[in-house]
Amino acid sequence: MAEDPSQKLFLDDLRAQIKAGKVMVFAGTGISTATTKGNPVASWTGLLMNGVERCEALIKNLPDGWGKRIRDQIQSPDMDDLLAAAEQVGRKIQSQPGEYSLWLRQTVGQLKPEEPAAIKALLKLNAPISTTNYDKLIEAVADCPYFTWRHPAEVERVVRGDDKGIIHLHGCWEEPPSVVLTLSSYNQILADKPGQAILQAIRATKTLLFVGFGAGLKDPNFSALMAWAKEAYADSEYRHYRLCLSSEVKEVDAPDDHIRAVTYGDEHDDLPAFLESLAPESPTTVAEPAPASSTAPEDDLLPGAGGIQIWISQLFRIADLLIDPTSVRAKELLEVINDPNKMRRALNRRKGFKLGKLGSIKPVIAPTDSFWRFSPDLRNSTAQQLWFLPFELSLTESLKDKRYDPASKLGQVLAQADSIISNKQISGRLRIYPPGVGVVRMGITLTFEKSVHVPTVAQITRDIEKLAFVDPAGKGQPFEDILLNIIDQVAAALFVKQGTVSDEERRWRPPEIIYSVRDEKDFKPEQNVEALVKLMSGAPRNDEPEASLQNRIREALKSPHWQRDRTLAAVAQGVSLLFIEARDTSRKQWRDQLQYSLSETGELVSAGAYSEKALVEKVTEIAGARRLDDSWLPGSEKFDFLARQLRTMRLVLQAISSAKLDLQKRGTGVLMAFAGDIWLYNNPLAADELRRNLDYVKNWLETADKKSPENRLQELLQCIEEIYQISSPFRIRQ
Repeated sequence: MAEDPSQKLFLDDLRAQIKAGKVMVFAGTGISTATTKGNPVASWTGLLMNGVERCEALIKNLPDGWGKRIRDQIQSPDMDDLLAAAEQVGRKIQSQPGEYSLWLRQTVGQLKPEEPAAIKALLKLNAPISTTNYDKLIEAVADCPYFTWRHPAEVERVVRGDDKGIIHLHGCWEEPPSVVLTLSSYNQILADKPGQAILQAIRATKTLLFVGFGAGLKDPNFSALMAWAKEAYADSEYRHYRLCLSSEVKEVDAPDDHIRAVTYGDEHDDLPAFLESLAPESPTTVAEPAPASSTAPEDDLLPGAGGIQIWISQLFRIADLLIDPTSVRAKELLEVINDPNKMRRALNRRKGFKLGKLGSIKPVIAPTDSFWRFSPDLRNSTAQQLWFLPFELSLTESLKDKRYDPASKLGQVLAQADSIISNKQISGRLRIYPPGVGVVRMGITLTFEKSVHVPTVAQITRDIEKLAFVDPAGKGQPFEDILLNIIDQVAAALFVKQGTVSDEERRWRPPEIIYSVRDEKDFKPEQNVEALVKLMSGAPRNDEPEASLQNRIREALKSPHWQRDRTLAAVAQGVSLLFIEARDTSRKQWRDQLQYSLSETGELVSAGAYSEKALVEKVTEIAGARRLDDSWLPGSEKFDFLARQLRTMRLVLQAISSAKLDLQKRGTGVLMAFAGDIWLYNNPLAADELRRNLDYVKNWLETADKKSPENRLQELLQCIEEIYQISSPFRIRQ
């Protein structure tokens, strides 16, 4: 390396650019292959080979020799052949309803970082990272979120350094419509003006560092970018770099594109050490919160707050309850959900429905309940047949005999905190919302000897899934396993077979957190904003910069709800913070009722956002592929599948709008403001994108109806028109 003067020149420049914070890393499939120890589906060709096998297993009428022809194209050195093979594989799998997302989940979605050395070394460069890979391996190591090309606002914040995150230029398996696999999807991303503008801005303002790329720079998206840059920056003085083996330098070096080859060694295993050598300095190690003690620093405390309630909610999908009624075992519950008269009788009698060994779920609504007594009038029901009226089963009895395992990571934290915690209580419940969402909620109430100790609480929520419980027989079980076991039991009780939602798809994201700080000794949130920020940043799903959280809390403190009513309700990604001032006895009962109503509002709106997202994802998967053809016409299973999706979407959207009206009956402005913020941070759907996809389906239905008029086509056209008329109940992201 030292004998080649160009390599020293390039290395010195690359190190200087990294040190100045001017580098943008582009990670290719080589990173995923190394991290998974060569798992075939970590590479694009390996994934396509797997896709050929999936097509052969799924589709009975494939042309003779189709599999061999596509495999030959995948192994061809010609990029056009490879893209043609990807088009064939993608189209075939997408033609089978629900199979495309399932294939991605069962292949790319199963990849784990078995050997994360290369990713860890990349992270030490302290540079923003984008990738053409569909997997979430970098996110797993970096503990940060992902953003695809379909979310340009979030991508822009990552590029500018305002947010953490990994940019997925070709999509992510968790968001199937974003995955750029076929030629049509390449055309879609090339036509995406915001996405192309961001790529061009990155090219113009950053030094690009390509790591783990074979022929990846030849794909249409990169080719278009390079052609534009070659013309726009023909005389540019700035270089970009591509890491390669020493044997590949001549092949990879592309001076005309201003991309210079830098060798990292003779073997692929040399890459991690080389990347470490590029790091400007070792990043500061983030220390674990210090063990709690009776003499905790004042900065770690919330003076005047003697206790805190933590609600940890894991949402899961049961959309097949509506979309695939043939898969439902619990027929009586299904009838109640779909029949207003039966629902009304079930509510009046608080009728229970057996969920296997878990027990019976019953309607929550009761005249004495301060929140749920405002139920809709089912006697006057017209078109709407679905409501966000939950059925509930207490899990407190099953949890009461369990204690936390002192040998587990969080068990040690809680044991250390025993000297400052005077009381701990654990409760739990399961709820089923008829529009296709279930919620397992665990409540932890901590009472402190003096004041709430922020590091202890933050670590409990951040690592809650690592907390292990022990039953009376001494058998240990992690909290995550308890959640999954409950969800599995619910699915087994509700469904006789797997419906349109796979077991892998049921659980949704990390848990959501609601903190409710208790005012015991004149707590002043204005003087403790930084501590409250630390509390919110500990939520498993929150990855926002502390400055953003601080602004969020300060805005809530300026609102009339705090200034006038002394009610603080701050919302961020995956976490909410509640505090209601109650210094005298007369306000404490009112405080307890309002805290309960706020927590119920948070769960209700989150359930609404998730149920909408589940339905929209399926319709987007169908429309995003732009593959509606004669095989989807009435009389086919595909048409029945499409019809169920659209009808259910209409019902769910109507139910969400009704839920907003029910919230308004409760007559307190803070509930509606809180609901709007929850919706905003839990519903990243783009209204214009949904409209485009529905327009595509509508145009196809209209064309089919002109060729051969059919009542079923006209009924779906009317269904789409009714969906158009349902406005979003709260603020949405455009």
